[in-house]
Order: sequence, then structure tokens, then C-alpha cells
Amino acid sequence: MKEVKNLSGGELQRLSIAITLATEADLYLLDEPSANLDSSARMEVAKIIRRTMENRKKTAMIVDHDIYFIDIISDFLLVFMGTQGL
Repeated sequence: MKEVKNLSGGELQRLSIAITLATEADLYLLDEPSANLDSSARMEVAKIIRRTMENRKKTAMIVDHDIYFIDIISDFLLVFMGTQGL
């Protein structure tokens, strides 16, 4: 087992997401959950977030630059380009 200070960026990101999803909340706010993750980890995390929200019947508000990641997770998508929402 590694100490937290020795975790890679992707490992820290997955740990942060796990800690967040381990809490009970009505609304989960996730800021760039795909950051520092390779493509396979992105897919795994996307599925975990989606499944967790569905099983708990909860909502997540997610900000991310990876539109494909968001598309896997979300039922509803709002895209901002510049300062205008589309």
C-alpha cells in the first residue's frame, strides 16, 4: 500500500472520487473528474459515477473538458463555449 504522498496524479484523482462517492449527499459536485486519468481509467470512473448516481437516485453536477466522458455519465448536457451556454 502506498502512502498518499507517493500516489501518482491519476491515483490521487481516483482516490478523491472514491472518497467523494463514499459520502451520502443529495447533490455531488465534481470538478474535472477525468483529469489526470488515462483513457481506460476515464471509462472506469465514468461507469462508476454513472452507476453510483443511478443506484442512489442522486444527481451529480460535473464540470469537465472531456465531452465524451460527460456524455457517458450524463442524462442531460449543457455545453458552454466561451461565455455563452448552447
